[in-house]
Order: sequence, then structure tokens, then C-alpha cells
Amino acid sequence: YHLLLLPSYLLRKLTNARIALFLHVPFPSSEIFRTLATREEILRAMLCADHIGFDLFEYARHFLTCCTRMLGLSYEAKRGGVVVVNNQGREVSITCSHVGLNTAEVRRRLELPAVQTLAQRIGLGLMRAD
Repeated sequence: YHLLLLPSYLLRKLTNARIALFLHVPFPSSEIFRTLATREEILRAMLCADHIGFDLFEYARHFLTCCTRMLGLSYEAKRGGVVVVNNQGREVSITCSHVGLNTAEVRRRLELPAVQTLAQRIGLGLMRAD
């Protein structure tokens, strides 16, 4: 959660930047989020991103509910499964996409001689999957 303010910092320095934020952690419900003293600052900072992604729809729903209840913002569904939050004339896209890892492929690549050599060179001890 410590990087949630980053979109606002980036936008201050890079005014034309296209910013995306993806949360790999749960977003709390509005009942929990409203207890934070800096809740509005966090939401406004996140909304400086052009696109915010969540692992699960439940987390996106919590975020949207916070935007509605705490900032009075509206949102609407668009084609392609995107929800858009209307924030001061800007549209911020909200999407959900659970990203999984193909562990068999990762193991296979870790076993490659080139990867093992590089790992030894930089001092990483990669465990062999015997």
C-alpha cells in the first residue's frame, strides 16, 4: 500500500505521462478504508493514474464504493469489461485481471544452463527442482 500515492507524484513531475497502477493485494471495504485519516488523499492520488487494475472484481468494487462514498464520484461500465470513474473531467479505467504464474514453465527456465550460469555469476543460489 505504500505506493498508492505514487501516481500523483509521477503526474506532478511528468505531466503528460500515461500512468497505470495494478494492485496485487486486496483493497479494503469502504467500512475499513474510511477509518484512515488520509483516505481522501490516497483515493485522489490513485485516481491520478489513467488505469487502475485489480486482481479480483471484489477489490475493484471496494475501490469504486470508496470513490462514490468518500469523494462523491460516479462510474459507469464501458465495452470490453472496463469500468470508468469520472474524476474532474478525466476518465480513469478500472479493470480486473487475475494474473497467474505457470510454475512448470518457471521451473523449466530455472533449469536452463544459461540461467544457472548467470545466477552463479551474480551470486544467486537457485534451487534445483529435482
